[in-house]
Amino acid sequence: MNFKKGQLVKHRDNPNWKAVVLRDLNPRKPVNSCVVVEHNGSERVMGKSVLRPDLLAEMEKEFNR
Repeated sequence: MNFKKGQLVKHRDNPNWKAVVLRDLNPRKPVNSCVVVEHNGSERVMGKSVLRPDLLAEMEKEFNR
């Protein structure tokens, strides 16, 4: 899955862990690549296969505009 800058994501195993995507390190590889995320004020490199989009937060942001 391609992640966009500013997209909210969750960890697949722990849905309480949330982060914001800062940049996609390799946008041509949708699964076997990494993204840089910001979680609790620190930047981390995470694999795309470990993350999933936080659709509920995206919908709330869309409707509260």
